[in-house]
Amino acid sequence: MPVSRRAVSPVIATVILIAVAVALGIAVAIWAGAVTSTLQRNDKLIVLSIGVASNNTLLLSISNQSPYAVSVSQIFFNDALVPAANITGSYTNILSGATSVLDLTVTAHSGISYPLTLWLTSGTAYPVIVSWP
Repeated sequence: MPVSRRAVSPVIATVILIAVAVALGIAVAIWAGAVTSTLQRNDKLIVLSIGVASNNTLLLSISNQSPYAVSVSQIFFNDALVPAANITGSYTNILSGATSVLDLTVTAHSGISYPLTLWLTSGTAYPVIVSWP
């Protein structure tokens, strides 16, 4: 008695393999998008005001508009790192919606504009120009 064996045609097998590959590709893309969106942070720090208190003291008012706390890791004035000993005020763990006032002791000369850059722990830089009176 002859045994009948039926197989899927090569065309149908190819279509099924392509459909499975596309479905897996879509699943991986969705998963990767979810992973990267949780890793992205959109820091938003606003410099509210910059003023000069005395010959060597810069007053800087900043506001955290991010939905989470941010921290300033480094401050550069005229492309030089401002030492932590020369900074008065809270610049780490600035809560969402909070404002912080910093006093920076720096060396500056009257009538010159200087670059000031705030670097957050997330790696985001906030550059501004300070015109010294």
